[in-house]
Amino acid sequence: KKLRAAKRRLEKSLAEAEAKVAAAEKSSAEAAERLEKAAEEKKAELRRAQKKLEKERAALAGASQTDKAAVDAEIDALRATVERVKRAGEEKHAKSLEKQAAMRAKLEAQEARIKELEAAVAAAEQAQLQKTPWWPRPPPDDEDDDEPPEEPPEEPPEERPARDDRRVRDDAPEPPPWRVVRDGIKERVFPDGKREVVYKNGTTKIVDQDSVVVNFANGDVKKTHSATGRVVYFYADARTTHTTDPVNQVEIFEFPNGQVERHKKDGSKDIRFPDGTRKFVDPDGRSQTRFPDGVVVSSSSASDPP
Repeated sequence: KKLRAAKRRLEKSLAEAEAKVAAAEKSSAEAAERLEKAAEEKKAELRRAQKKLEKERAALAGASQTDKAAVDAEIDALRATVERVKRAGEEKHAKSLEKQAAMRAKLEAQEARIKELEAAVAAAEQAQLQKTPWWPRPPPDDEDDDEPPEEPPEEPPEERPARDDRRVRDDAPEPPPWRVVRDGIKERVFPDGKREVVYKNGTTKIVDQDSVVVNFANGDVKKTHSATGRVVYFYADARTTHTTDPVNQVEIFEFPNGQVERHKKDGSKDIRFPDGTRKFVDPDGRSQTRFPDGVVVSSSSASDPP
């Protein structure tokens, strides 16, 4: 959870950095446009001045050489002013490019950090899967009820299967008697074919034509749908539900904070966070995060060229 929280903070920081880069680029473009416009205005002013001076030169053809030198000096001063304005604009543009490069370097560092966190989360998930397998095993043809089902792993997540402990109505038929199987294990079979088994550790199993529901002693509940093979496992301590859907080839994890993850067989993921943020991960590792404010952050796979 801490890693995912860190990921979300880094992704938000990444989005803010990209917004700043976009704002800096826009500001730089506007500054360059203003400088170009100013330069054009100066050039137009210079052309007007040159035309004016040419008229004055024609009018002062008989004037002294001193007056002509003054006019030439004024023209040179105007040209020097235009050059200074042009150099100042180039310097501002260069500084803006340096700032953009620094912000992009920071953005790339944050992207690298996010990839490290994703790799760490993936490694932790893989290690947990290897330690406590979550994949449902198909029941054997001849199920042995003499031994209790394997205790569920303590680690974790669409529907939470309810414990089948419904009260018997007064007008309902009396339930069948219990039959002791062995060592405290007892079972009873209902007229409709439903079978209920109670193990000595407190675990119960209810089998009917639609599903198999196992209520573990620690509060965990596992429900297997007979027709589709869909398995819904609720982890009581973690308050997390893990659904395995072999028909649609998808796993669904529902966490107590409202986060929901859909993992497909091809490796793609659809993660919805409680704050409305949504993240899509492609099989090749590329991801796209959509924040509630409309900001979209995309990251490329490590195998993509820079």
